[in-house]
Amino acid sequence: MNPIVTALIQGGIGFLIGAGTNDLAIRWVFYAIFGKKKHQIAAAVQKVVSEELMTPEKVAARLRSDAVIQSIHDSIETLFRELSERPLPSIDHLTQDEEAKSLDELQLHIAKLLTVAAERYLTTPSFREATLKPMLIRQWNDLVQEAPGVLLEGKPLRAMLTVPAQFAASLLTIPQREKLCGALADSFSMLIHSALTSDEIHNQICTEINGFLGDLRKRPIGDPQRFLTEETKPQLVDRLTKEIAEYAETHVAEFMIKTRIFDIISDSIIDYDKKKMEEVTRSVANRELIWVTLLGGVIGFIVGALQGVVIRLLEKIF
Repeated sequence: MNPIVTALIQGGIGFLIGAGTNDLAIRWVFYAIFGKKKHQIAAAVQKVVSEELMTPEKVAARLRSDAVIQSIHDSIETLFRELSERPLPSIDHLTQDEEAKSLDELQLHIAKLLTVAAERYLTTPSFREATLKPMLIRQWNDLVQEAPGVLLEGKPLRAMLTVPAQFAASLLTIPQREKLCGALADSFSMLIHSALTSDEIHNQICTEINGFLGDLRKRPIGDPQRFLTEETKPQLVDRLTKEIAEYAETHVAEFMIKTRIFDIISDSIIDYDKKKMEEVTRSVANRELIWVTLLGGVIGFIVGALQGVVIRLLEKIF
């Protein structure tokens, strides 16, 4: 047989052996890695991502970036815009059964707090001086401007028709009038204090406040924009953006530890089908893997061809 033909045949056989061996080796590597070492790979990838690629410091630094802060700001603005485009129903309509039960408890608690706060305020000296006494003085000043007959009916009216219009004002001087109003304020304060120490009055006030809060819950909220002015909305958006960004930055490490978020990586790798993992790897490195296979064939061809030449030379020598 022609030596060149022999070398080509042996080279072709070598090519097939080399290419086939490399392809088999690649398949075995995929099987060994994705089939036998999946848990080790998952743990290694998780460690690299959590300790090198996505550390809490790097995530916090990302949250401080202008792009992230602007994204938060835009999202809050969008939320405000969407809320402003639709009227909101009542609070009762927005809550579910379990939430409504909790809201009832909160409403009763608020009613009790408001009752106690109102009782304490109404029995304080500041209420007497700042509210009750000035109110009595204003009422007196309003009354003394009227003729006594205007304030009475029937026989007392006819009896007082002859009394001068400013008679009531002349009965007491201004200092005496203020002193009298102060005494009346003291009396009213003592009366209020005595009434509010009664459990019956306390429970009645609490019931009234609780009913008022219940009526508020049933009223439709309506347009949420009525609670905010045009100047307030941008300030509120900026404030919420700052608070959310700062909270996320300061609590990112705690969040990552408590949620074990990096377990998603390892769990996903473990649960992922090994055939699909091989397909993904091949889709990324397909060109390189083909060249590895062809390189094995080329080397096999060269070895086979050289082997044929060497054998032919040995036959001639011996």
